[in-house]
Amino acid sequence: MKTISTMMMKGGSGKTTLTRILASAALARGMKVHIFDVDTDPQALGWEASFNRASWGKIDKPAWRHDQLTISGAVADMDEIYDGYDRMEAEGYDLVLIDTRPGANADTEDLILATDLVLIPTRPEQSDYSVAERTLEWFEDILQTVTPDSPIPALRTVLTAVPSKMISVLTGDLDIVSLTPRDRDALQAVMDMPHALTVIPNSKYWREIAAWGPLGVAAEAANSQPAGRLQGGAMMDILAGGDALLDELLAVIDVREAAE
Repeated sequence: MKTISTMMMKGGSGKTTLTRILASAALARGMKVHIFDVDTDPQALGWEASFNRASWGKIDKPAWRHDQLTISGAVADMDEIYDGYDRMEAEGYDLVLIDTRPGANADTEDLILATDLVLIPTRPEQSDYSVAERTLEWFEDILQTVTPDSPIPALRTVLTAVPSKMISVLTGDLDIVSLTPRDRDALQAVMDMPHALTVIPNSKYWREIAAWGPLGVAAEAANSQPAGRLQGGAMMDILAGGDALLDELLAVIDVREAAE
């Protein structure tokens, strides 16, 4: 069983969206997933309710059916997390995601140290990457408090909501000089931090994932209807990027475990 947490010193950074992206990719693989949503604005906890309220326009929305996904809210203490780990491992869970609350909080420190991998989501904007840099510094300070024989989580920043031109630069299809100086600065700042090579594009399907639910099932439902096939195909393309990110992150965890 793998464990991944998200952290950021400000709210609205995309922690919950990234958590849902990874859950979508894992569920599409047939993995069993649990989300601990300990954010002060627990949107992941209300995912099913958001899905049920949402209109899918011309596409007939299926009933929420995600037997492989469970979500729980705030925990009383770390014993609840570790007891949950033991129970979930016994029940065959493959992935546990922890969506922490924003800010430099003591409980967040405990939560991230209880995971294999910590993610800092950041958009390619000055207001985001500057906070991501401070969050990374905080993470490094946390590691100074850990005893030498204790396991420490790996860390990656994840670039999210990336515009198409910036993606073309990252893939080598465009030269970096095609970006504005501000965008070049943002990209360089993220590249200077430990980062995932896979980025999350700016997509309405990720922005609206609260309404769509786990995207693999949404794509399957859309593809089964003539009115939804175009959207279903687009969802599958976007989900492939989430799957590539999950693949990369699981490999990071494997390397960490092999080094212990």
